[in-house]
Amino acid sequence: MVDFDFSGRIKAILKDLGLNQTAFASKMNLSQGVVSEFASGARLPSKEFIFGLSKLGISLDWFLTGVGDYTSTFSLGFYEVGTGKTGRGL
Repeated sequence: MVDFDFSGRIKAILKDLGLNQTAFASKMNLSQGVVSEFASGARLPSKEFIFGLSKLGISLDWFLTGVGDYTSTFSLGFYEVGTGKTGRGL
């Protein structure tokens, strides 16, 4: 069964990465307000946000369905969205 708890998964990502909404928004090139709306469930995540997650090494299958592994099997590390910089793996 597919689980559409996007806000819960966003909160889990923030906790796992040890980031607050402001720091996470900066990595995703979004405003903190937009991330707050996604995390509270007031707004559904945009396709740009979802694709940005993949650049951080987060599995889109997991994010969209709640099923499977949290990290992407295709990720060799994380990519800071919009910067061209890569860093340590998740």
